[in-house]
Amino acid sequence: PDGPYQLPDSLRGWRRELMGQALLDSLASSGEQS
Repeated sequence: PDGPYQLPDSLRGWRRELMGQALLDSLASSGEQS
C-alpha cells in the first residue's frame, strides 16, 4: 500500500486502552511503594 501503514481504529483503540491501563498500573504501583 502507498504511504505508511495505518492500523484500524479498533486496533489502535485497543492498543491505546491497553497501554493506558499498563501505564496507570505502573504509576499506581510506584506510588504505593514510595
